Amino acid sequence: MLDGTCLDLWHEILQRLHVSGRHPKVSCILEVNWHPPPSSCLKVNTDGATFGSPGLTGCARVFRTCRGFVKGCFAIPLGVCFAFGAELAAAIYAIDYAWTFDWRRLWLESDSTFVVDILRSRSRKVPWRWRTA
Repeated sequence: MLDGTCLDLWHEILQRLHVSGRHPKVSCILEVNWHPPPSSCLKVNTDGATFGSPGLTGCARVFRTCRGFVKGCFAIPLGVCFAFGAELAAAIYAIDYAWTFDWRRLWLESDSTFVVDILRSRSRKVPWRWRTA
């Protein structure tokens, strides 16, 4: 249990970091279950995140086998861009990483339906920053 002095110190640290003590109420909690890919595929879960719009962004991905074993994972800071750019970068880097290691059968999972639509349709509607990738 924290004593009053320790709580005062935490309160001061949070104030200096501009962290409010009031958190918004969660509107909905969803259960998410991991589903394995077919035995001949690797599944890669990608995610991009941004702090602001635009803001500092980063992306990460985790490669797993059909039995759930982690085959590889990494995270990359991207600088300043929008959330869509972070999601797209996560998918592009995941595909590039898989290609480098000769993993040709890939099941890509993304939070962004727009990214999935772009990849599925092989659209040229990719932001200029990511077009060459």
